[in-house]
Amino acid sequence: MGITILFVSFLILLLIGMPIAFALGISSVLTVLVTGVVPTGYLTQTMFGSVDSYPLLAVPLFVLSGVIMEYGGLSRRLIDAAKAFVGHITGGLPAVALLATAVFAMLSGSGPATVAAIGGIMIPAMIREGYSRPYSAAVLATA
Repeated sequence: MGITILFVSFLILLLIGMPIAFALGISSVLTVLVTGVVPTGYLTQTMFGSVDSYPLLAVPLFVLSGVIMEYGGLSRRLIDAAKAFVGHITGGLPAVALLATAVFAMLSGSGPATVAAIGGIMIPAMIREGYSRPYSAAVLATA
């Protein structure tokens, strides 16, 4: 009975155009509420307890530090220094992006913060220089 409710509600939510993550969550909660297998107090306690974690808190704070470094001008100065080192070689702008992200990652210690700080500057610059949007995003994603 519970499996049927789960799959039917999931398929209905997908067919009406709901995003997959929300469809999974809503169909799971609906199944638990209808079947009564798990007490609702346990469900809410688990939902809030799973996001109460210091590693999960660190990710947005690292991204915030990257944005602060970008607005403070550190990202621009780092890119200018990388451009002075490797900007003259063939494929210089992607090489600048790689070097700048490597140095910035050493400073911040976080990949998402690096992408937030360097990607916002380098992707538009690479597109202006004639690189395609997917290539520019791929260079920064792999850096």
